[in-house]
Amino acid sequence: MTVTERLISMTLAGGLACLLILIFKRLLTRRPETLYYACLAALILFAVPFRPAWSPDFSQIDVRPNITAALKSPTSDRQNAPTAGNVSPEEQDAAAPQRTGPFPSDEFHLRDILTSLSLSIVWLTVAALIFLRYIISYLIFRRKILKDAVQNERIGKVSVVEGSAPSPMLVGFFRPVIVMPKTGLPSGDRELAICHELAHWRRGDPWIKLLAAAVNSLHWFNPLSYVLVRTLDEACEYACDSRVVRDGGSRTGYGNMLLNMACQSTPILTENMSRSKKQLKRRLELIMKFSKKNVFINVLSILLILTLAAGSTALAAGAAPILSSMLGLSGTSDEQRTVGILEEYLSGDYDDDTVVTRAEAAALMVRLKGLEPTFATGTIFSDVPADYWAAESIETAYQCDIVDGCGDGAFYPDDPLTFEQAEKMIECTLGYSPAARAKGGWPEGYMRIAADHGLTSSVTGNVGETVTRRTLAKMVYNVLDVPFLVQTVWGPGGLQEYAPSDHLTIRYLLDNE
Repeated sequence: MTVTERLISMTLAGGLACLLILIFKRLLTRRPETLYYACLAALILFAVPFRPAWSPDFSQIDVRPNITAALKSPTSDRQNAPTAGNVSPEEQDAAAPQRTGPFPSDEFHLRDILTSLSLSIVWLTVAALIFLRYIISYLIFRRKILKDAVQNERIGKVSVVEGSAPSPMLVGFFRPVIVMPKTGLPSGDRELAICHELAHWRRGDPWIKLLAAAVNSLHWFNPLSYVLVRTLDEACEYACDSRVVRDGGSRTGYGNMLLNMACQSTPILTENMSRSKKQLKRRLELIMKFSKKNVFINVLSILLILTLAAGSTALAAGAAPILSSMLGLSGTSDEQRTVGILEEYLSGDYDDDTVVTRAEAAALMVRLKGLEPTFATGTIFSDVPADYWAAESIETAYQCDIVDGCGDGAFYPDDPLTFEQAEKMIECTLGYSPAARAKGGWPEGYMRIAADHGLTSSVTGNVGETVTRRTLAKMVYNVLDVPFLVQTVWGPGGLQEYAPSDHLTIRYLLDNE
């Protein structure tokens, strides 16, 4: 998963969780702390790039309009054909169909890198400005309400002062301060207000709201992140009301105190008594309907939160790669640049482990060699009729000594490509069949030549194992700059000499096609 895909996965997971919270908000609010922890779970999904192993795989959904549909070959007309591993193979390789449009070159790679870098700079700049705005607004407001403040008492680490606050509120992270209005409050209201603000401090709400501000800044492009900030702020108040009443506060007295303290809105990083009439009404309703905790209800609440988090994360992780592809925000690592070269042949996300077939490999090798497939006769291999989707490519590959079948007159086009077959097919594409035969032939000679060229660098695989799209992409990338072996001498009696080309490579052919 690239950085872009992780960001998309996080914003999808958090956004989906937030959407579910909004849908079931009325139900969740019946247990105020359930809403609070549900919002906290959504906040964590926005902040942490989870990727469950059981996430759904959407990689088979092809969203790129320029990718040939020919790759999606029809179901094998030989359902019960033996696999290549059961035949004495003397062959190799897999790949894909006809390409439309030019191959991407280094120029396109550079453009992709610059585009990705520019988008990253814009995203980070906006995120930094939004977070800075949060901090500056908080500092200005804090300075305003603490100006000429007089400390009255201290409760543990928390100081209680009288300042210019419109209602009781908690400010501060390392040195928390409960700011009470200078107008003074009845002793009963004052005690309940302090209990409410202490509940905020004990559950760590200032730090949670700081995290919410950071998450909102990072996901500034997602409207649901703003919704989550407001919902979390609301849930914090509900949960603290529940805590005060549960600890013995009078419902009637506490409700009257809230009515007396109703005030204007304040910055997100502060804790005040009420932010809106609608919220105040809902708080009063919950206080009047408050009931002691029920173990069964709490267990159900926990299961609901876990289900919400797990489902959102799994769906987001599965959808992130395809959405990244739709938006054109794919990364530009070496492996992904290889994907760019192969994307016209192997559809889907190269981070998946889709196994490549022998027919796909043959078609890819023909294109990498810069050849145009010729008319198919259907007479080369008994199991490749002329109307087979890759018949032309397979016959062209045979004529150019890239493939030679499985020794029984058949090609087994729909069988999975094996590791040693991929090595031989790529080396034959580069023209190294004579050198491989001189080193022992199939399969050892081809594997030795492949090792000399670094074909299997950063690639893991053993003889007989199948080759995935990701593995094949890496193998081709590793030999992009290996020179073709070309014949230099045609002597009497079949004398032949070969030498590496001065300029002919797969990369050269792709860039100059």
